[in-house]
Amino acid sequence: MLPRRSHQEMKIIPPSKGGAGGCPVVNVALEPRTSPPYAPLNKFNKGDSQRSHPCRGAAPPRMKMCIPLLGGVEGWVVPNRKDPPRKADAFCPSQGGDFQESMTRKCARTFLILSCLAGWLGLVACGVSTGPGPNSGPPRVYVTNEASGDVTVIDAGTDRVISTIPVGKRPRGIQVSPNGETVYVALSGSPFAGPNAKTEDLPPADRKADGIGMIDARKNQLIGILPGGSDPEQFVVSRDGTRLYVSNEDASTASVVDLRNGKVVQTIPVGEEPEGVALSPDGKSVFVTSESEQSVTVIETETSKVMATFKVGTRPRAAAFLPDGSRAYVTSETGSVVSVVDTSNYRVTDSIKLEGTNVRPMGIVVAPDGKKLYVTTGHGGKVFVIDTATNQLETSFEVGKRPWGIAITPDGKKIYTANGPSDDVSVVDVATQKVVTRIKVGTRPWGVAIVR
Repeated sequence: MLPRRSHQEMKIIPPSKGGAGGCPVVNVALEPRTSPPYAPLNKFNKGDSQRSHPCRGAAPPRMKMCIPLLGGVEGWVVPNRKDPPRKADAFCPSQGGDFQESMTRKCARTFLILSCLAGWLGLVACGVSTGPGPNSGPPRVYVTNEASGDVTVIDAGTDRVISTIPVGKRPRGIQVSPNGETVYVALSGSPFAGPNAKTEDLPPADRKADGIGMIDARKNQLIGILPGGSDPEQFVVSRDGTRLYVSNEDASTASVVDLRNGKVVQTIPVGEEPEGVALSPDGKSVFVTSESEQSVTVIETETSKVMATFKVGTRPRAAAFLPDGSRAYVTSETGSVVSVVDTSNYRVTDSIKLEGTNVRPMGIVVAPDGKKLYVTTGHGGKVFVIDTATNQLETSFEVGKRPWGIAITPDGKKIYTANGPSDDVSVVDVATQKVVTRIKVGTRPWGVAIVR
């Protein structure tokens, strides 16, 4: 209940613009009902009404106090006075007075109530919502299904499918915008073909189906398709979220897409059959692997120019960086190796051999703390674990049929692998290195990405 009014009227001034964080400022005024002398008890007068001090007899002071609220709102509590504030209006700060000691108990109670009211109004004015958003609740796992042309959405808290989103032909590479609001998917009109297929034996490509699909992560709906060059397969999003760097497999190029105008602004020649794309942690360089040329092309993001090219193992598929950017790792499918790259000079310093039947290094992900590296092995059916401190193989474990895409949760506790032939996703408990469940998704799952 609001206190009984005495010499002050409570007045709410409509929200105005210009608050902190772009939010409105909520103004609450204490408007004098009469004009009695204002002589609160404080350490200056000690209750002596005859003792003279700067605050004695002043009109109700201007309380220009910022109330920190959720969402960066500021509430100001001020008397609704037309005359400018006088020196005595500031609770005598030069004399060491403070807010608590300068107010009567009734005024203090009124102020606290009004502060709460201002806070509530601030939340309303800023449109604060408690509804779900892309960064609320458990992470969500997005899986591209190459053959069924859709994306499966999995709740990482329950490991259950919560949505299936039709997106277009052959969705493969998948990435998330830095703010977590948009999921991008590479779409291709190229016909399905094995590594030894001949072009003349294949049906014509549907180039109109090429592009980069955009999914609204709040609504889990496809909201548009951007150009991405010919036959886009994999890509990355720039650190500031304004550009995409896309590998165009059939054109031997990398396309730069400006997300602000939705156009391809540059096409960069790279090696033949480009596939894997990785962005350095500092956002200054992009790696593009070339399957046919056994090489990696390094693109400088500031100029969109090639700054280096280096050789790796045969048929390189994917690349990943350590969190500090000092080293990168490149998987080579037919070479059964993971190349270790010194990013200061773009030289391969080591090659980690993965042994086993049909072991073909494909997808790769680095643990959030950078201590472990996880590699899927396609027909080998396993995930290999590499210790990044020693670049030595630590262990391996079974996950499913032909695992390709791989992702790890932000807390590093769970891994998700896309298993193409079995149309499912394996969920691995990192601590025990065991599959805890398998989730049925669309046909031929390919890529995996996680929205935090």
